[in-house]
Amino acid sequence: MDAPVGTIVASMLEEAQFQAQPGISRNWVLAKGQPATGSKYAAVTGKTQLPDLRGVFLRSSNSDLAAADQQQRGNPENKKLGEFQADDFKTHTHETPRPGGNDGNRAGRQDAWYGGGSSSTGAAGGTETRPRNITVNYFIRIN
Repeated sequence: MDAPVGTIVASMLEEAQFQAQPGISRNWVLAKGQPATGSKYAAVTGKTQLPDLRGVFLRSSNSDLAAADQQQRGNPENKKLGEFQADDFKTHTHETPRPGGNDGNRAGRQDAWYGGGSSSTGAAGGTETRPRNITVNYFIRIN
């Protein structure tokens, strides 16, 4: 497979299956954070460690995206190539409407709907925030 050093490919093959393909040899390795000392990748990028792409999504760099567009569609923190970014979700609030008017015959009672206490939504969801996905292996060309 002819591609520049540093190219990443997604594959449905396990590491041994991928390595067994014609033309792969030592040029491509599973991107799992291992040392890259002595490789063309290290010579070209100056990085002696490969990125660890296990369990993460790839995200494009801003590549000269105007600052005004970075918040809307880019990478607002402007991370460098190969830099890890932990999971997060955008700051937001949930409003809880409260009925207007007096509280009728509720003399002395306080609750979330009539100004006292608090209200919250119930817990929902799984162990992570994620889009729909299919698991793949990421391989990177190092030689």
